[in-house]
Amino acid sequence: MENKHDDFIPDLMLKSRRNAETIYIEVAVTHKSSEKKIESGHRIIEYLIESEEDTSLLRSTRVQTENQRVHLYNFHSKPLRKDLCNGACQNTFSCFVIDYKGRASVIKSTPKKLIEKINNKAVVLSSLCENEDKVQSEFYSFVREAVRIGIRVRSCLVCTNVGIDKENDNLLCQKHFKYVPSYEAFRCRDFSVNKVL
Repeated sequence: MENKHDDFIPDLMLKSRRNAETIYIEVAVTHKSSEKKIESGHRIIEYLIESEEDTSLLRSTRVQTENQRVHLYNFHSKPLRKDLCNGACQNTFSCFVIDYKGRASVIKSTPKKLIEKINNKAVVLSSLCENEDKVQSEFYSFVREAVRIGIRVRSCLVCTNVGIDKENDNLLCQKHFKYVPSYEAFRCRDFSVNKVL
């Protein structure tokens, strides 16, 4: 930690065993990365930490590039493949979305329609399902991660009164003693977000 590298002292440095590539990890509590460090060309992942809650970004298993508290510098991503359908893809995919009212749902959508929803601000957060065989478990993870990064969500999946019945993977409301769909939280007076997920 904090060893000198090319006239800079990053908070943490990731280094590849295969080649000389490095990534600086900067935790900005009192000050952000200097312009000199950013202009050096070194790849930098900077986390802006202002409260104890922000430290969840550091514990996450992935870099949450969509979060306003995470800044990437000098990452020059290349498309993995060409646009084969010129934006007119008719294939539908399972997508996880959270709308501006906090409703979380799984929808089937074409990429174009999903982008329209995002551009029209109908969707606050979205993600494509990576494995169609695990839609439900990926959706649970998506919703819980949204709460961890500060997105307002109203879903039984994150309610303090609800548990998951391991036998049938259904949501069991322990306050009302019944199985509930995740959207039941939208009409429930007893909904309360579980802050410890």
